Amino acid sequence: MLLNARRIHDPQRKSERILLAIEDITERRQVEETVRESRFREMIDALPAAIYTTDAKGRLTHFNPAAVEVSGRTLELGTDRWCVGWKLYRPDGTPLPHEETSMAIALKEGRDIRGEQVIAERPDGARRWLEPYLTPLRDAEGRVIGRIHMLVDITERKAARESEERYRTLFASAPMAVFVCDRNAVIQQYNHRAVELWGREPTCGVEKHCGSTRLWLPDGTLLPHDQSPVLDALRTGVPAHNVEVFIERPDGSRLPVLVNFAAIKNAWGEVTGAITSFIDITERKRAEEELRQAEKRLRFVMDSMPQKIFTAKPNGDVDYFNPIWTEFTGLTFEHIRDWGCTQFIHPDDVAENVRVWQQSIDTGEPFQFEHRFRRADGEYRWHLSRAVPMRDAEGRIVMWIGSNTDIHEQRQTANRLRLLAADLVESDRRKNEFLAMLAHELRNPLAPIRNALQVMRLTDGNGDAVDSAFEMMDRQVGQMVRLVDDLLDVSRISRGKIELRKERVELASIVYHAVEA
Repeated sequence: MLLNARRIHDPQRKSERILLAIEDITERRQVEETVRESRFREMIDALPAAIYTTDAKGRLTHFNPAAVEVSGRTLELGTDRWCVGWKLYRPDGTPLPHEETSMAIALKEGRDIRGEQVIAERPDGARRWLEPYLTPLRDAEGRVIGRIHMLVDITERKAARESEERYRTLFASAPMAVFVCDRNAVIQQYNHRAVELWGREPTCGVEKHCGSTRLWLPDGTLLPHDQSPVLDALRTGVPAHNVEVFIERPDGSRLPVLVNFAAIKNAWGEVTGAITSFIDITERKRAEEELRQAEKRLRFVMDSMPQKIFTAKPNGDVDYFNPIWTEFTGLTFEHIRDWGCTQFIHPDDVAENVRVWQQSIDTGEPFQFEHRFRRADGEYRWHLSRAVPMRDAEGRIVMWIGSNTDIHEQRQTANRLRLLAADLVESDRRKNEFLAMLAHELRNPLAPIRNALQVMRLTDGNGDAVDSAFEMMDRQVGQMVRLVDDLLDVSRISRGKIELRKERVELASIVYHAVEA
């Protein structure tokens, strides 16, 4: 009700009257309340933060689109309570029941709770860090009839803070030296490793470019600090990688370092500073020098060897021949490098040579092949070529090293030995044939002699038969004597001790004696 009062003054009377007007404004109040609530909800719905309201019992009475986005699900008025989150967790990762949230406690105990953080999990498994802010809703008499809840999504802020913390931890504990300067090249931050390599601790915010006493180029030229490559990174925004310089320490010693420069840019792409990292490469430089000396000694040994030596890249391209090669071929290294060696290999050996060499390259197996190389005078000589791969710690082939041995005389000797062996086999065959024939010839006179002895035994040594048998035995014994003499003559002939002379013989006599035998 709306009460209006007005005093009425009557000049003719001394008394005064008051005019009262009472108006029922319930409907107007309801309209105003509806309008006010509608504007309030429109304002809430337009805000980017997740906002929702609950009644005194924590039941959801209103929510904006941002609250739906945070919850990742369809919200139900009057059913959902305390919080719009699907699943909740404490910062330590343990589950947080809805009735134990700060929103529920604030409504139950009638007190405000601020600054707490909670993790909300959506139905799709995504998690967001939230920071709730609660404000009481009161009626006309000041009684709390609910709460307005605002959930601030601090996931990105949390990630940024964690990222910064990781960066600081990494920066401080990195095994490499690191320092940061602003856009004017003034040093703002550095880690412990940088101090170790510099041999001193520069003053942040004062010193510029680098914390070392001096900088030197590898050739011994002084590099002034105000010409440091960090200035190029600050000016152009383009990083510089693997710049080799020498750091001079306060004690005068110098350390070789490998430096990388990178510009730091803001969200608009503007250069706001630079980060510089560098590592001590003293051991690497020492190892490189030792490797150079080892290679120098190896090259000296290979150059001095009478053996033909070569090396090749992992793909088979020959990149070194020792001097004896150029002496043998009469060609310069440039003529025979890579695969140019095929020009002095015998044409009949090239195809198979290339096939076997390529197979070794593809499989990593040792190479071995016999082939003919053309000498400077045009003569082809047999060589035995061998090559084995050299591998790194990971087992990758880094080079091939091989030798080529002249085996021409050995090949010729082997050929002669093969011919001699064949001759010996043939000689042995003929000897066996001769012995078989000799055995036959020696047995032939024995049969008549045995027969003659039998005749003499039967006749008791009397009669003409004995005389005939005796003559025949005499002839056969003479034949055996001649065979033995012939054997002796063969031995003398083979040793060159006798000279053969041809003479005429009577064929009938030879046939007669053969038939008799």
